[in-house]
Amino acid sequence: MLKILQDTLKYMKGISKNVMAKEELRPYPARFPYPMWDAIESNSQKTGREYMEIIRRGVARELASESESPPMMLMCYHGAPCGEWRDVEECHRDDFELSGQIARMWRAHTSDIILHATGYSMIEAGIPEEAYLHMIQFGDRMPRDGQICAVEATLEDGSVLGTVKRWHWTGKNGIQVRDGTGKELDLPKGTVKVDAVSWWSGGMIALPTS
Repeated sequence: MLKILQDTLKYMKGISKNVMAKEELRPYPARFPYPMWDAIESNSQKTGREYMEIIRRGVARELASESESPPMMLMCYHGAPCGEWRDVEECHRDDFELSGQIARMWRAHTSDIILHATGYSMIEAGIPEEAYLHMIQFGDRMPRDGQICAVEATLEDGSVLGTVKRWHWTGKNGIQVRDGTGKELDLPKGTVKVDAVSWWSGGMIALPTS
């Protein structure tokens, strides 16, 4: 646990040269020298939750030590489902003001988005109910296996359903989406196309849990 905390603090200060060297192993450039999900996935559920608490405390100390920076406005999608598929048109959109300190720590860009997640199926992956997730759009890049993504399924009638799940490749052009426990979520009936539109950076704002 101490090692995780030490590595995390190095990440937030951007001084871990050894971890930076791992970037060349990734299939596309990552913004973070030590993404939070790597540590979450390498631990048990209980340890992962303990780790998230350490992250919250460490972030609070980091923010307290930094000078104020201008805020950043990002588009926020409310009601993004961490559960069953949901029509993306039902997600209310508005502006989300991200504090300058957090924007700097997350290396946020104005093209990034915030998803206000609902549902409990991704708790084991470190995403609690009602969390605000920092998502980075893929653009032309492809998701890596096991990456937590905002996934959209386009149906025959043109409607689009979405969910937040782990993306898995299952052979030639085969795709599965799974929840935090590894349980597969079936694609909606009539699906003609499935896309991963953005990926979770590991940045998250979550309400305290009792």
